[in-house]
Amino acid sequence: MDPLKTEINGILSAQIAHPKPEGEHDATMRLVEHIRKGNALVVLECVKDHFKYNPPAVQIKMMHVLDQCLNNSGPQFAVMLSTEKWADRFFKVAKTTTDAAVRDCIMYIAIGWAKRYHTSGYNRLLQRFAESKTLATPFRQLLRRFEDKHRSSAASQQKQRAELQNFDNVQNVNPNQILDNEETFLLQCQGDLASLEYSLEHPHILQDDDIAKDCKKHKLDCMHMLESEQHERIAGELMTIIERYSDVLELYEAMTGVDMGEGSAAKTRALNDDDLNEADSDDDEHQKRLRARGRHQDPNEVLLQAQQQQQQFMDNERNETNQLRQQLEELRTKHEDLQNKYKDAKLKNKEAVAALEQYADRVDALERDGAGKAGALATLAASAAAVAEKKPQVSEEMVQRMRSSTQSIRQGLRQIREMYAKDIGKDAQYYATQLTSAMAAIVQAGKMERQSDQKALQWTQELYKKELKLRKQYYNTIQELKGNIRVYCRVRPMLKMELVGGHKDIMTYPSTDELKFIDANGRPKLFEFDEVYPPDAPQSKVFEDTSPLIDSVVDG
Repeated sequence: MDPLKTEINGILSAQIAHPKPEGEHDATMRLVEHIRKGNALVVLECVKDHFKYNPPAVQIKMMHVLDQCLNNSGPQFAVMLSTEKWADRFFKVAKTTTDAAVRDCIMYIAIGWAKRYHTSGYNRLLQRFAESKTLATPFRQLLRRFEDKHRSSAASQQKQRAELQNFDNVQNVNPNQILDNEETFLLQCQGDLASLEYSLEHPHILQDDDIAKDCKKHKLDCMHMLESEQHERIAGELMTIIERYSDVLELYEAMTGVDMGEGSAAKTRALNDDDLNEADSDDDEHQKRLRARGRHQDPNEVLLQAQQQQQQFMDNERNETNQLRQQLEELRTKHEDLQNKYKDAKLKNKEAVAALEQYADRVDALERDGAGKAGALATLAASAAAVAEKKPQVSEEMVQRMRSSTQSIRQGLRQIREMYAKDIGKDAQYYATQLTSAMAAIVQAGKMERQSDQKALQWTQELYKKELKLRKQYYNTIQELKGNIRVYCRVRPMLKMELVGGHKDIMTYPSTDELKFIDANGRPKLFEFDEVYPPDAPQSKVFEDTSPLIDSVVDG
């Protein structure tokens, strides 16, 4: 068994054994501590087991335990007790019990809860008591008794509050009584303030009209206590409570439009005055912020806004990705052009080198031919002297001209070779630099594209998880308010052979959640379910009630 349930059941057993109706205070505070730690559902489950299947004395004890826990836990626990499931449980026990004390205890405590917290669930429960044939008369008597007691209690509280605010003769007042009254008053103020704040956050659950009036009254009481200068010990706490009252009441005015005499209403009256026709933009912005703060957001609107933000983010990321891809394509095109130019330059370089080599070979050939022809001329000159005397000799000037021409040709070839070598070196260095830059840009663009894709994927996953969590939270909240466990009963129609045999339908349906029949001994039997479907109920009606619980069945 769960150790938490074991501990809570032990506390409840001690409360049942205690002689006082409200039980032991320390045990009640331990239950309240469990509720404040988030174990309210476990506490309610254990109380339900003791409340439904025990004698009337134990049922009365459990009602007092719930009342004490509610007084010390706050409005959240009150909302959990005002659900339709618990309202049906209180109504059915009060209606079917044979002990009038149990019936009166349930109705009287429920009246107190409704007057204190004003939730729609408690109001519906009181309406069911008033409309019931068996419970209407005792309910009206209990309601009158409660109102009479409440009026006398209100008068005594008014007298106590007056004594608490004005101590004309402090020497004649018990100091311990002063401290107790001050602490009680501060607790009342803090409780009403917490109730109003919770009602503003959940206007569909907790009605806040009477609470706002009480808060306004408590604020005036705090101001009177400060003006009396007789409560210096709690002056700081009174100032803090007054400031919180002002903020919450101002927010209440902005949300409901009810004039509580606070700052926002005064500003509205000033704006409507004939002497001040121009609106103050600062006040308008302040009102907008207050209304925006108090506006209850619809879950569907929240999901729609999240989807729109996700779609906008994905569009921006998609546009940036497309731009990066275009830049990458441009860089790739430039890289291909540079590679083609580099290949052309290498080819031209090879052609130039080949041409230079051809020029060098021709120069060497011309030099060899010139040397051979000079030797032949010397031989011919020695053997044909006579002929040489008759023919004109080669002049020295022509030889010099040929030598200078040869030297100029060699020098020109050398200059051409050096020029081509420099140009080829510059082109090779330029193209290598461009190629390196293009490759680095391609690598950087690819890295940025991968980072943007990874960022978009991560953002999408986070948004999806948030949306999934939000959907689950809203769904679980709705199911918890309605109750996760359902028990349905569907009665089959009588068979043809049963009708032929003269059998009659013994089932009756007092309400949509009750089934009644007479057993063989003539005793009536009444069974209660969440919903009872008679034989003529269509299949679509059954599916309509059970389809929202499929997720809970799968989770279970």
